[in-house]
Order: sequence, then C-alpha cells, then structure tokens
Amino acid sequence: MEFQPNLLMKINSNVVIVPLELSTAIILGPLSVGFGAGADLNFGSTKMDLSAKSNIDVRGGGVSNVTPGEVNAKANIKKQSPEFISPKVMVGPSIGLGPIMIEMPFSYYFVNKGLSVGLTAGIVF
Repeated sequence: MEFQPNLLMKINSNVVIVPLELSTAIILGPLSVGFGAGADLNFGSTKMDLSAKSNIDVRGGGVSNVTPGEVNAKANIKKQSPEFISPKVMVGPSIGLGPIMIEMPFSYYFVNKGLSVGLTAGIVF
C-alpha cells in the first residue's frame, strides 16, 4: 500500500495577554526562589482551517484488481476566544553568577491545568 499525504494547516491567531502578578523571593546568597500568584487577562481570537489529502495505491501482497483512490478530510474551527481570566501560581528557582542571573520560572494555570516553563538569563547591575 502506498500513501502520498498532503496536509495544509492555516492558523490565524491574534491574542494579547496582560499578566497581573504578585510575587516575592527568598534569597540565600547566590541562590534564590521566587514565588507568587496572579492571573493573565486574555483578549483576542484564533481561527483554524485544516485539510488533508492522500492518494492511495495498493500494490503487491497478492492483491489484484484494486483501483487507486484518494482520501480527503477537512475541518475548521470557527473564531474562538480564549478564557478571559487565567489564574496561576508561580515558582522560579534562580542563581546569580556575579552580574549574570539565570532563572527557571514555572507557572501553573488552574483553568486548563496548563504548565508553563521558561529559562531566563539577564545581567544585574
């Protein structure tokens, strides 16, 4: 069996996120742990169109008299808006190496049970 798949995905996303956060940190020499709580205010929308197409041709394996065919599938998601308020808690261990600060922030979102992980580096003066 032979497939020749094609997939076309068109995503139009226009979202603005305004973070509201209250945080503090415990500092022990070059190490620190920041933590806090907050919420993201989300504005905008997302729309998605998806189409998939594949030619199918069966050959060999003792199969005969098979006509080649085609499979098509289409889907679209109409304009969707994000949750307006996404409450979260945050924690972020960090280390200071002279004027360089490296932090790994984690944010847990309650609404969709999402986790955001980052890596931040900066110069402190």
